[in-house]
Amino acid sequence: MAVREIPRTRMPPQADFLAEYVYRREPVVITDLFEGQEVSEIKTVEDAVRAWGDVELVVQEEYTSAEGKAAPPEPRVMSLRDYVDFSRSNPSTRLCCTEYDTPARVLASFELPGICRVTHPGEEILGLPKKYGDYDLVTAIFLANAGNVGHLHFDGDQRDVILHQVYGRKRVVLFPPASAKHLRTLDGPYSRPSLAGVYLEDMSLEEKLDWVERAGGYHTVLEPGETVYIPMLMWHHLEYMDDAMSFNYRFGRTRYGRFLSVDNFHRDPYIQNVAAKMVGPEDVLRDFEPVVDEIADAYVRPANDIHEKVREVRALFRRLCADISPEADPEGLCPPEREEEQVARIAGGNDMKGGLKYEDPALIARTRPTGRIDERQREMVESGASRAGYSDEVMRTVLRNRLGKDDVDELTKAEAAQLVAYLASPGAAW
Repeated sequence: MAVREIPRTRMPPQADFLAEYVYRREPVVITDLFEGQEVSEIKTVEDAVRAWGDVELVVQEEYTSAEGKAAPPEPRVMSLRDYVDFSRSNPSTRLCCTEYDTPARVLASFELPGICRVTHPGEEILGLPKKYGDYDLVTAIFLANAGNVGHLHFDGDQRDVILHQVYGRKRVVLFPPASAKHLRTLDGPYSRPSLAGVYLEDMSLEEKLDWVERAGGYHTVLEPGETVYIPMLMWHHLEYMDDAMSFNYRFGRTRYGRFLSVDNFHRDPYIQNVAAKMVGPEDVLRDFEPVVDEIADAYVRPANDIHEKVREVRALFRRLCADISPEADPEGLCPPEREEEQVARIAGGNDMKGGLKYEDPALIARTRPTGRIDERQREMVESGASRAGYSDEVMRTVLRNRLGKDDVDELTKAEAAQLVAYLASPGAAW
């Protein structure tokens, strides 16, 4: 069985990493990203409990596994130590810590990788202000017992990802966007076409690897101290082979990625396959300007209702997909007799709940703060840092590793708003 294993390498110079992996959309396991830093000394659950046992986490059912089933229990706050004890006493629990803002004590154990501070010049599409700040960073922690899984899906935020394994092992299965034609996207759980209808979690290892081979995917087992790079918009399935902990950074969006993200558009494989091609250095990105202009015109074109809007957007991206990513087989992704079913599924699904998708860009812009941090935000940051017990050194570390900035005075209003919210979360306490 010729299963494509994700290759391993030491972290190359940043320019080489961009050229060899980011611009080519190739995953890779980096073996030494945090070598010599405090986090590299934490290799077992016992190490983590000694270092961070009092850190508070929000635990819940893994959302990509829980969707489509009975309503999961409400999230609850537990210390890392208590969660470890609970999961050992309840080995079949589905409770885990998933996509929770990386706690301050964990943030302080490493240095932000330089690749996470890559920015892209140019005006934002339709003048939409940046929602997450200059470096557009998101970081989250994941903690679960053996047997937990993240169902096969792709993320609509259009960011690249690095996922660092702290302790325990995690099986990683990836598929490029064009593999959607093999992944039964019309029949995935709940109401999101970004969730596959292929259930790798129910397969034997042999069956799983057979799917990887037939659908052109990648496979690896991530060991403690290793970091996997997942290119934007890749399908991914994650299995906890042991009790395990990891954290990620989501980074690197271009102005096209910010525009085409789930902040503004619904998720489906047509948008996924078109947007996945819009990567590269600035001269390559400029080649996509006519395509993005056409999409922007369609975005602001009035529609009678959300069903009509979704129908029109899908038709546009189906055509663009045929031109830009024909290997995705856009005509085969959804037969004509099932198109209205998918339109209804998207229009009535979670992607359309909350937010301001397909709204007037001027209205959206008014909801996003712009400019530099103001005095009121500065006061809120300072009081939040005081409540959290931060020294000046800890504050600098949190600023750097959470937002990519070195000083409060450098923050934008959008970044300050994120920081204020973070400082109010349980995991922010020192």
